[in-house]
Amino acid sequence: MGKQPVASNEKLQEALELLNEAAREKREELKKLIGDKYCDLKTTVVGVEHRVAESLSEAAERVKHAREAGQQRIKEASAAVDKRVHEEPWKAVGVVAACAFLFGFILGRNKD
Repeated sequence: MGKQPVASNEKLQEALELLNEAAREKREELKKLIGDKYCDLKTTVVGVEHRVAESLSEAAERVKHAREAGQQRIKEASAAVDKRVHEEPWKAVGVVAACAFLFGFILGRNKD
């Protein structure tokens, strides 16, 4: 009777040692696999980060050009308006008066 618990304890100890050894082997495999996946993920993120930075730089350049083109058009339009007002000042005053009248009429109607 006394030998059976000792034998089962030894077998249990051997089984635990085998499990520990298998766990160590799998742990190393998992470490390698996770390390490889981390490197792949890091490479992908760095590549995406580079492309996003390039896209943002290009977008900023396009916005800058659009702003400059818009400013140029505004200057040209204001110069054209200034020239026409100087050529026909009474016509410009009449147009402004008509617009002011319509604007006041519309605002007056909406208050009711």
